[in-house]
Amino acid sequence: MTNLSDTLKKLSSLRSINLNFSGYGITNKGLQDLSVCLKRLRSLQSIELDFAHCPNIREKGLKDLGEELHSQLRSVSLNFYECDIGNKALSYLGLSLQRLNSLQSLELGFSNDGIIIDKGLHNLSECLRRLSSLKSLKLSLAHCIIKDDGLKILVENFKSLSSLQSLSIYFLKLQVIFCCLIFFNMQKTSRLQMKAS
Repeated sequence: MTNLSDTLKKLSSLRSINLNFSGYGITNKGLQDLSVCLKRLRSLQSIELDFAHCPNIREKGLKDLGEELHSQLRSVSLNFYECDIGNKALSYLGLSLQRLNSLQSLELGFSNDGIIIDKGLHNLSECLRRLSSLKSLKLSLAHCIIKDDGLKILVENFKSLSSLQSLSIYFLKLQVIFCCLIFFNMQKTSRLQMKAS
């Protein structure tokens, strides 16, 4: 992480960054160091970070990352597949993301064995509904335990996203018919993609 930190310090005018730590085993400490580096990149408008299969990332690391995201970001993509991220972490992430007034594109990926449930999704969507500039939203919630009540809250919160043009949500092991009936009411969205298996 030291070499990466040194390199990023020299790239102060960087506008877009894509870092893949998938399977690397990054920890909360590594995520904290990365967050400090990203904070220095004042021109950054697009960030794509892949932490898939990094089970040592916990709430603290996600909180540190979120607190350092710049408000001028227009595009954020964060992948936490097979990480030990729970409901509390989603709350931290949501609180951080709601500060991003210029955000137009957001992609979040989570996959774990039942650690994320309705409550976590509710907390996240409550914060995301404040992103008035958001045009594209992609959520992947594989292996998360989301029930009917969680989906209803999700839909109600997303209805307030007046600029939203594209919505893509991936569920695993979910009742597709119920989802389609609820999302049919989101007429403002010009592109809706749902996948459940």
